[in-house]
Amino acid sequence: IEILPQPWGPFGGTLGRMLTTVPTQGDSGGWVLTDDQPPYWAGLFFGEDGHRGFAIRAAWVHNWAIGAIGSNLVP
Repeated sequence: IEILPQPWGPFGGTLGRMLTTVPTQGDSGGWVLTDDQPPYWAGLFFGEDGHRGFAIRAAWVHNWAIGAIGSNLVP
């Protein structure tokens, strides 16, 4: 999953994206949630390239946990 910064405030387009923070080193392992109410777990953040972040799908993480440790992930 590619995570693109979202413009905020009165600025949009390229200027808004330049002023928006992106995930940084140290954010790895953070859960990526949707904007739904209640939020839905979409993935697990694992990296960035300075312009965007990257996450692995929640279903893939969940299936790995079942196979590797024989247990479901519980929030």
